[in-house]
Amino acid sequence: MKSSNPLAAVQPQVVIMDLAGTIIDSLAVDMQTIDVLSRKYVGIGYSDLGGRRDPSKSTRANFPSIFGEKAPQAYAEYIEQLIGNIGKTSLFQGVRSFLKSRAAHDTPVYVVSNRPADYIHTALSAKKIDTLVTGAFSAFDDLKAEKPSAKAVEIILARTGHKNIPRDKVAIIGDSHVDILFADNAGCTPVIYTKNQLEADKPLIAERLERTKPQVAYAFSEYRQLVTAWNGSPTAAEGASAVRHFRPRRQPDRKPAGAGS
Repeated sequence: MKSSNPLAAVQPQVVIMDLAGTIIDSLAVDMQTIDVLSRKYVGIGYSDLGGRRDPSKSTRANFPSIFGEKAPQAYAEYIEQLIGNIGKTSLFQGVRSFLKSRAAHDTPVYVVSNRPADYIHTALSAKKIDTLVTGAFSAFDDLKAEKPSAKAVEIILARTGHKNIPRDKVAIIGDSHVDILFADNAGCTPVIYTKNQLEADKPLIAERLERTKPQVAYAFSEYRQLVTAWNGSPTAAEGASAVRHFRPRRQPDRKPAGAGS
């Protein structure tokens, strides 16, 4: 019998996931931190600078238009504070079961974020899901190709032995307009998590979901929808363990120079 869940049409062979806003509910901490830094460096709150944010660019890429010549210093401080406040963030409900369900079906899951490697590995370890993902990459540190560049996808697939997989069988899960552009640029299938989005992104995402070109985009609001649609069940997934195809590398400590989203 044909599934009534549109997500069932996807059935990815590889999953690439964003981190902040997709796996980890960090929006409140992110916005509070940027607001504090905006008041410190610019003299007004971040909410009063909304017009300076380009939704087609990552958080890091937006810093120069917000902080000017102070952008590198402000971004380094931003990441330092986010790492220090990881404990104030939480996993979105259902993430753990979803990751276990993908492991049970031998579907590799790679986390890619524009944030520095130190943030990515600290977050995954703190939330105890570092062993549930197949690999993790900082687009800035590891790939030298930030989202939404298609080059980031090509490097990941080549490094992990998946370069011959049809791109429409690669699902990119994210929460932002940047994540949709990332998928579209690479010819992959966009799957958008709608739980907690930036207001500026909502109309852009809604418009994209209405279009079927360059490929159909999908949306979900609960991870159980993905678990069910992609041939898994929450109950069975709880007993699974991750299949480690690729071990993420931790970068040596250094002053963060890049990446948002």
